Amino acid sequence: MLASYAPDARATKPCVLCGGTDAVLIAEHDRHGQPLRSVLCTDCGLVRVDPLPSVEQTRRFYGLDYRQQYKGAFEPKPKHCHRETLRAIARAEGFLAALPVPERTLDVGAGAGFFAYALKRFGVEIDGIEPNAAYAAFARERLGLERIRTGFLEDLPANGHYQRITLNHVLEHLPDPRAALRQMHGLLAPGGELLLEVPNIEARYHAPGHVFHIGHLHWFNPATIEALALQCGFGARERRLVHGTAHINLRLVRRESEAEAGEAQGLLEGNAARVLRARRGHTALRHYLGPTPYARAFRKVAQYAREQASTRGAVSARAMRRFVRRLAGAVRLPPLSPLSAGRRSARRRFPHRARCSRGARARALPAVGPSPKSRPRPEASTGRG
Repeated sequence: MLASYAPDARATKPCVLCGGTDAVLIAEHDRHGQPLRSVLCTDCGLVRVDPLPSVEQTRRFYGLDYRQQYKGAFEPKPKHCHRETLRAIARAEGFLAALPVPERTLDVGAGAGFFAYALKRFGVEIDGIEPNAAYAAFARERLGLERIRTGFLEDLPANGHYQRITLNHVLEHLPDPRAALRQMHGLLAPGGELLLEVPNIEARYHAPGHVFHIGHLHWFNPATIEALALQCGFGARERRLVHGTAHINLRLVRRESEAEAGEAQGLLEGNAARVLRARRGHTALRHYLGPTPYARAFRKVAQYAREQASTRGAVSARAMRRFVRRLAGAVRLPPLSPLSAGRRSARRRFPHRARCSRGARARALPAVGPSPKSRPRPEASTGRG
């Protein structure tokens, strides 16, 4: 319970983490100025939209409207292909470095399939589930990923089929993250791992008035996401905050025994006050007097310029397919074999990974023009990781 701040609101439904209904109102509008009520639970510190949409409303929104609202297109534009493939390369490198032996993997919220495509190139047997029909069709038809299906996580049978599940910036979009984690626990084989990343409500990456939006229904900090994972049968194997954005990245393992009653509660002691201090301490004045917004703006301008230069001419389906294939091949990871003996270290098997920075990858990318076969394939540049 908050000691220095009295609850000033009562949530319409109990908190998914602790069951509490007392709350502090922390925002009444989204980043676009539209009404959106966001509250902080005074018992555990979890932030959520209140009232939450129903499961039916969420399915309809993500099945039909979300990609159009968020990306302004029914399928990825060339610039989105460039951007998302670079992100997929970075994710794939991290995935393969941590888990070098390819095992059966499920990507939840697979989008247009760029991450699945990158992993498939290196021998990982990967399935995907994506609620948006147009994006799932893009993955199947443009990238040849026949195992990306249209649907929702709860549509999959909990049969212990997978050794690994990846969930990248998806959990915060769900009206019931507890049910989603329980479902993934059932989808994993004993000892299976869940690789999870969510935004951090304590981060100061965005301006205070540009944090909340209709797509994010829950906001976690490290304590709340790990406590929820514990309650759903997972233990944390690795934890880190992503440099720059402070996104929370967790490598979780399926546990066969229930967590101790006080294990999750110990993580939440004093957490609500901590989150509230972080939100109220991040003022517009402090944000714009610091370097973060200006460094971010500079990076975006440079990123957009690279995207425009690299995607020139990639307009047809054939050109788009060729473009993504060449992007994914810009960083040459050695192919993996399921029959490789033992788990060698990432440094021994992939020594270039620690030296290949995102900037070096971007410099290594080929421009896409009318005659890509006439240009030599670029070698991967190396730099600081």
